[in-house]
Amino acid sequence: MFDLTPISLALFITTAINSVVAYLSWLRRKTKGGKYFALGMTGLTFWTLAAGLDYAAVPLPLKIFFATLEAWGYLCAHPLFTLFALSFAGFDSWIEKKWVKALFVFIPASNILLITTNGFHGWIWKGFIQSSNNVVIFEHGPGFIWVVITSHLMTLTIITSLWTASRRGSEISRRQGRLLLLAILLPLAANLIYLFGVGGVQGVDWTSITFSATGFLFLRALSSQHLLDLIPIARDKLVQSLGDGMIVLDLQNRIIDINQIAQNMLGSQPRELVGKSITEIMPFAQSLSEQTPELEIKTEWETGSEFKKYFDVLVSPLREGKNLIGRLIIFRDITERKQMDGALQNRTNVLEALHQVTLDLVNRHEMDDILQVLLGKIGTLLDAPDISIDLIETEDNLVTHAVTPGQPLKKGDVMRRGEGGWLSWQAIDGQKPVFLEDYSTWQKRRPLYEEYPIHAIMVVPILQLNTAIGTINISRTVKNKPFNNSDVYVAGQLAQMVALVLDNAKLYSMLHSKLAESVKREEALYGAQVQLIEQQRTLAMVDERQRMARDLHDSVNQSIHSLVLFSETLVSMLDKNKVDRAREISGRLQESARQALKETRLLLYETQTSVNGRSVNFIEELNARLASVELRAGIRAEIIQEGSLKFCPEDWQENLLWITIEALNNALKHAQAHSVQIMIRSFSKYLEVEVVDDGSGFDITRPDAGGYGLRNMQERAGLLGGTLTFTSTPQNGTSVLFHAKHAEVKE
Repeated sequence: MFDLTPISLALFITTAINSVVAYLSWLRRKTKGGKYFALGMTGLTFWTLAAGLDYAAVPLPLKIFFATLEAWGYLCAHPLFTLFALSFAGFDSWIEKKWVKALFVFIPASNILLITTNGFHGWIWKGFIQSSNNVVIFEHGPGFIWVVITSHLMTLTIITSLWTASRRGSEISRRQGRLLLLAILLPLAANLIYLFGVGGVQGVDWTSITFSATGFLFLRALSSQHLLDLIPIARDKLVQSLGDGMIVLDLQNRIIDINQIAQNMLGSQPRELVGKSITEIMPFAQSLSEQTPELEIKTEWETGSEFKKYFDVLVSPLREGKNLIGRLIIFRDITERKQMDGALQNRTNVLEALHQVTLDLVNRHEMDDILQVLLGKIGTLLDAPDISIDLIETEDNLVTHAVTPGQPLKKGDVMRRGEGGWLSWQAIDGQKPVFLEDYSTWQKRRPLYEEYPIHAIMVVPILQLNTAIGTINISRTVKNKPFNNSDVYVAGQLAQMVALVLDNAKLYSMLHSKLAESVKREEALYGAQVQLIEQQRTLAMVDERQRMARDLHDSVNQSIHSLVLFSETLVSMLDKNKVDRAREISGRLQESARQALKETRLLLYETQTSVNGRSVNFIEELNARLASVELRAGIRAEIIQEGSLKFCPEDWQENLLWITIEALNNALKHAQAHSVQIMIRSFSKYLEVEVVDDGSGFDITRPDAGGYGLRNMQERAGLLGGTLTFTSTPQNGTSVLFHAKHAEVKE
């Protein structure tokens, strides 16, 4: 029944070798890819055992039986080794795909089914020829081609994956990859010899026999190369998962190992880096060759010219016992932190400069004087020599009111809509800044600038109560120096200041001219007395605005001082590498800046807004307030209305507005809220207005809770015959509810 031939003996020896490898691999099955490898080796061992029994069996039915078992073995081992190769090469994400899993189940299952049922259809083998040495030559059917194609596609996947693994990662993983690749190529070559009938004994498939050599190579990979060993896997995982770049140098400063983060930072592959001098790859590391290798060095590297990058670097000696064998470099990209430090310092400088500009302008009342001072300040802050300020005189006319010397543009020049000044009209209509990186090449540039070198240009609208009244035109004569986000911020702040001081100057001029005229006519005309009273009210409004302006300066000055202190402390903490403390300071710095912005928006709104002496539309005025203050200060604000304001008497709306504004002011200035809701419930029987914020709240039981603002709200509520209820606890926000009945209002 069995005849032990040289071929079957070789296969039994191969099975013994593979059994040892399978046993060792099962001991390491819990490592990455270990289960696939152990299962694959089990299938491979079953394959070579069945192949040995096939070549030893004498009766043809017995040979067919063992040939079928042999097919089961290699059809199971093949996909398992393919999955191992994908995992070993780092392609685990592919293994997790559902269609890949389905493919690796369908292909071997379908092939096993074809071979097992061959007696019914003859698609795999359709005949047999008895040869010498107890060898049977199988006459293959059409299904055999399908089995060969699918098997070799898996083999190609294995080779590609192992080739990738042999070219990247640590040195130990690359050596393992090369050894595994060689182990796979040997049986592949033997199988190709069998398929194409080149040499050898006809009918003998040397693939299974060459797995004795493959087994020896696998055994070496498991023993001397630590395949599936937890130590190199853990080392590779640790090094590759570091958030910092890592480079290992020998004593000649040559790169002998590098992790993926460092490769990405340097933009190179290991084969381009390993073996080369560190100074050849990173010229800025020249100082390493000048330092003794025994010392630990902490330093900072700066690279690039136009686009600079910065690295925090730690260089440590590597020792084996007492012997120095090389150096380890750990470096971190701190470019973003450097840029943030620079931006923070620049923003601090800008705030200080804007504060000084405000101080210079607040006591000036003549328009020409104001604009002339502004030209110089804008040019200094934005590093732009050519500045002009245009104001709208009629709906379609822009007139230049101030211009720096040396430009073709002159004071009094007029730009009519549709005939020039395209950028200015675009900024006015869109109410947002307009830019060009190179005005000199723009087809619509004004003819008077044909011979004048203007490159980067920015036009910023001047807005008063959401209406454009003119533009600030800022340009640079140096090429390749466009305006950045910081420049836009500064220009926007300056445009707001221009709007404020121009409005004050206009009111001041109008007041004094009308006062002078009224004094001359007050004895003759009774109506002049009424006009004088109105003028005195206007004067009071100007005084109030100047008081608000002084409050603005004090508030901004204090906020800037806080920002400067926080920024200096932040730089100190970063220099000391106290990252946690630096984050804390950074948070306080951001909160201080946000609060300064909120208070500035509120003061600007109060300066530009007055409802005294005019009819008030509660909803429109409230929307204008939210748009001017809360939304620009970064506070989420919304109005929720139930019912209809037709039930609300018109003469109530001014007091309702001031009650609501006072509640919003408290949420903004004292509660430091991030969101606020205004709920208006207006029905035929009653009216309610409730303001709810998520701020810090306050203890309403304290005797001094609220102060003048809350008393003012109570008084206004009393004028309407309503009640005002405050609900608040510390850290849980505040609710201010006005309730009044007005049964006399009919639907």
